[in-house]
Amino acid sequence: VTAGQGAESHLLWRSEGKAVFAIEKDSGALRWLYRPTEKRSVANIEIAHGDGSLYLIDGTSKADLVRARRRNQPVKAELTLVALDLATGAERWRQEDVPLLRDRYAYSRLDSNVTHLFMGLPNWGHLVYGKGTVLLGANAAYDGLTGQKLWSKTIAPGKLPMIHNDQVITGAHAFDLRTGEQ
Repeated sequence: VTAGQGAESHLLWRSEGKAVFAIEKDSGALRWLYRPTEKRSVANIEIAHGDGSLYLIDGTSKADLVRARRRNQPVKAELTLVALDLATGAERWRQEDVPLLRDRYAYSRLDSNVTHLFMGLPNWGHLVYGKGTVLLGANAAYDGLTGQKLWSKTIAPGKLPMIHNDQVITGAHAFDLRTGEQ
């Protein structure tokens, strides 16, 4: 931690990356490299993969947003859901209609448990993939092939979401994965 920088900002910075990459298993050679849009990052909990694609949130840094909030400075969060070909790194699609969840702008509970930063909290924007669907928290679902937004909710899920069969299960809630109906 540097002088004048809170421990939380330092740890938030460490939980985000300026690149996502794939390497060849046998040789260790770089296969492909993805760099987020300028002044953005990719958080470690905002990456998922399945069916030959890698999905990630290319977004305004959480550390920058927390720092701006602490200083009462306006900063607009910009988020993009991106699908990459897992084998080549080629971009398959981008989706700009991504909800801003609490973890992008609120202080975490690092004073009580540092693992919240790396494991996440229920209202944080984890990406999960299953059954052809990309799920952001329990708050939005997207078609994995096209990026089309399927549904969106503003709930506090209570538990980290999981996909089981054709349902999203989180806390006391269960939703249809493709329609969002409870």
